[in-house]
Amino acid sequence: MGAGFDPYYLWLGIPPEEQPPDHYRLLGIGRFEDDPEVIERAADRQIQFLRQMLNTPHGELARKLISEINGARVVLLDPAKKSAYDAQLRGTSVTGGALDVGWMGVSSEAAVRARRRKGGRKRLLTPIRFLWDHPGVTVFLALVLLLISAMVSRFVPPVPPGPSELSAAAAPSSAEESSHPSTSSASATGPAISKTPPDMTGGQAAPPAVAGGDSLGKTQGASVNPAAQGMVREPSAPSYPALSIGARSTPSSPVDAPLRPGLLGRVTVGGEDLGVIVRYLPGDAVAEADLDRLATQYGLQPGEKTVRLIGVIRVKTEATSGVPVHLQVTWEGASWEGVTVSVDGRAIPIPKESQETVWNTSLVLPPGDHSVECSLTGQPWAKSFKLAVSSLAAQPAGGNVAPTEDTSGSLVQVGYTEAILAQVSQLPTLARHTLNSELASLSSAELAFASPDESPGPSATPSAVSGSTPPAQRVPVPSAQDEKLARDQIRQEFRKDYQEATAPAAKVLLARMLLKQGNQETDPVRRFAFYQEARELALSGGDFDLAIQAGEALGLSFELDPWSLHLEAAQTLVRNARSTEQREKLLAQLETLAESAVEEDRYQEAEGLLETAATLAGQLRDNVRKDQFLRRKDDVRRIAAAFESIREHLATLQTAPDDPAANEAVGRFYCFVKQAWQKGLPYLAKGETALIRTVAQADLQKPVQPAAQAQLGDDWWAIAETLSDQEKAAVKRHAGYWYLQCEARLTGEAAQRVRTRLAESGRLINLLGLAAARRITLQGTWQIGPKAIISAPEPVTQIIFHVIPPQEYDLVVDIQPLPLPPPPRGAAQGQRPNPLLDVGRGAFAAGLVQGQHQFLAVVDWTVPNQGVYCFLANCNGRGPDPANPTFQQVQALRGQRLNTLVYSVRKTDVTVTANGVPIIRYTGDFASLTLPQGWGTITASRIFFATRGAMYQITRAELRDLGP
Repeated sequence: MGAGFDPYYLWLGIPPEEQPPDHYRLLGIGRFEDDPEVIERAADRQIQFLRQMLNTPHGELARKLISEINGARVVLLDPAKKSAYDAQLRGTSVTGGALDVGWMGVSSEAAVRARRRKGGRKRLLTPIRFLWDHPGVTVFLALVLLLISAMVSRFVPPVPPGPSELSAAAAPSSAEESSHPSTSSASATGPAISKTPPDMTGGQAAPPAVAGGDSLGKTQGASVNPAAQGMVREPSAPSYPALSIGARSTPSSPVDAPLRPGLLGRVTVGGEDLGVIVRYLPGDAVAEADLDRLATQYGLQPGEKTVRLIGVIRVKTEATSGVPVHLQVTWEGASWEGVTVSVDGRAIPIPKESQETVWNTSLVLPPGDHSVECSLTGQPWAKSFKLAVSSLAAQPAGGNVAPTEDTSGSLVQVGYTEAILAQVSQLPTLARHTLNSELASLSSAELAFASPDESPGPSATPSAVSGSTPPAQRVPVPSAQDEKLARDQIRQEFRKDYQEATAPAAKVLLARMLLKQGNQETDPVRRFAFYQEARELALSGGDFDLAIQAGEALGLSFELDPWSLHLEAAQTLVRNARSTEQREKLLAQLETLAESAVEEDRYQEAEGLLETAATLAGQLRDNVRKDQFLRRKDDVRRIAAAFESIREHLATLQTAPDDPAANEAVGRFYCFVKQAWQKGLPYLAKGETALIRTVAQADLQKPVQPAAQAQLGDDWWAIAETLSDQEKAAVKRHAGYWYLQCEARLTGEAAQRVRTRLAESGRLINLLGLAAARRITLQGTWQIGPKAIISAPEPVTQIIFHVIPPQEYDLVVDIQPLPLPPPPRGAAQGQRPNPLLDVGRGAFAAGLVQGQHQFLAVVDWTVPNQGVYCFLANCNGRGPDPANPTFQQVQALRGQRLNTLVYSVRKTDVTVTANGVPIIRYTGDFASLTLPQGWGTITASRIFFATRGAMYQITRAELRDLGP
């Protein structure tokens, strides 16, 4: 890079004599510009241009300039910060100072000389500087003014307004509205609300005034709410992505808009929007590791993370006066500087210097909807974050202690409206996720509103909510000629990248970059072309997940069905897959995509994907999975037929949401056929059959006592006995869910009954039974009996069970080390042992599966003269190595005694305990876990045991299905 390169001048047109530029000059707008929209658009325009410079030799300078522009935007969109900056700018424009040095660390002599020529204004600022330098005098004067004001208001009676003044106050002129877009009015019982003119989205109010906010809520000032402790804090959150909420004009407005539970928002990583919508349900916990997994999934490197969540707190109209509302924020392992919470546009002060991990506050809110926003920024982000909102029986006595919740029935709901969903969806969206430790994917139907009259609960029907982005946000597909022209332009702009993208990995990298470019593109034709190019490059590079993301992006922005693209992508990659590794990975991806199709009621597409998966499993000679896919295909066909039979009932629920017969029919479909119990139970709880209705209502209460859980399992079991065979299996499996919750805490006859039913329900798989039935593959020598299996003291033995584990499970193993047999008679005495065989001798390993990832949990790996270790191999490519984050020096198994190992595998983490003591813990991306060479299986997705130079007797090996 040449030393004389001036990015300010050559890229932004700022000549040397105007450098270093102030924030306004940097954005290319007039000094002291007050319009937030002008500031926002100017920043976006500058950044849009600079992003094109990132791939040039001066990319690092472009990155720094983008960071500086983002910083300028944050300051100018924050009323308090802007006011302070403008005052500083007016001062330094005379004397120079902090603004003389830019991010490049250089000062412009010409700019300094120009400022000195304006020295005549210095005298005007002398009184202000005196007050600034003497805060005691400033405070004294302020107190005097406040005292005088109080005396005047106390002893001088107000002048009654005349009729003309009253009419003017009731109907402000359009000129006044335009010159004062946000005037505050304080409620006697709650935070003040910004009265804003209606926007252009159909009657919703404009974004509320959020003190210190950016484009999520812009205002020039905010009044202070006494219930919020009389302070307005200054958040320092990045301004991207630009979200806003349509707040109601007053907090006491009637509750009439449909409300869905939870807060909605976006996530940025390193200042870049992740491209997904997240839904957070208050009370759930989420951690930085969860966000890192999400960032990795969408092709971003971990960096500073910002989560922006918006919604409403609805105080029900049954409350005739203000309701005390308690907010509790848990923010563990990060600075409180990165947390902002505001209600009705008023920031609630959080002590920045607090060392505690839990913060509590209370507000008194009148009936109606109150906008709420939570912004969380940090690196590190947080070991654990949780937001809880509830109504209170009484105000807290003081201190940072959570008050008692109102047990008489909550008057408070936290959720989002259709307008909020539309605002959050304005940015290009690749997917939707629940924001908690599970990070489950959501269909668009799970976020959408079925009808204007919909309320949370079973009145939301699949037929009404199926589909993707609201039609108003989708545009027609460009013509073939326009698409070709745009794609030719893109290939020309990135011709060097295309020339270098010859290897599959390089094509995938370029595809990710083009997908991000498409997300930022405003021209629909170019956006379509970017997505198409990204999708084709992803397919050429063999990245199925990325091709699906690009297809989803096309379906969300344009009027086309993404499922046709997904099926085409699957068939293309199946044809091109050559290696066993590629086919194994593709098989797991096909299974996941097929289940997504079932979730969205796209049964024909699901059948096609399962048929393709069965064919691919046959090519891999994996008959277990081939049979599994064919059985699932038959299930999908049966589910599709049942779905057609309830369409009439779904239509009935649109007009009569409490109809008992329709509710029971729909509930039976979701629970007894589709096995979507979480979705179906609210319907059954309103059904016409008293027994089913009563048990469903008890299920929704989520009992925690073992006797109540066992009783609930028994009740479902009794109902199952009255059903057809296929429905019976589904209901017994759900009964098994409750049996699993209580089995360990039951004794005697109840425990025996529960254990027997668990095996019958399919929730418990006896691996020793599979071994006795020879549904296994062996390596080395194993003794197999009806109640135990024993390994041989060979260098490596392995037993692979022909069973595919569920998504979440516990593997329980009772194991006992056995003494090694004496050497055979006639063996050479004094023969030196092989030192290579001594490393790891005595180890017991379990091959585990999570999704498409297979990994190894190793206990009692011996390193001569060092110790005994437990770890996951290979974590980040490391095996028995201190660089492996799971590598711990601990001996798990007690010699000559029975030990119990429990391998708890969840969607986001894995824990191994030995005799009740945790010995291995891992939370993160399962793609970081791989099998060491020589420890794999012929086919993936299998549970297996392996030993190294040791004899172990296993008397119990159970796989427990913990799914819903």
